[in-house]
Amino acid sequence: MPSSQLLVFGNPRAGTPLMQAVPTALDLPLKVLAWEDADGRAWLS
Repeated sequence: MPSSQLLVFGNPRAGTPLMQAVPTALDLPLKVLAWEDADGRAWLS
């Protein structure tokens, strides 16, 4: 499996009430997947 790292970021004080109000919201918490392809290039998704 290629190298990858999941980055989760945001403000817990602001984001937690939103996630509690709408637990099915897939866009919270904010997250980015950083990964490297076979050619050594870094990508963000």
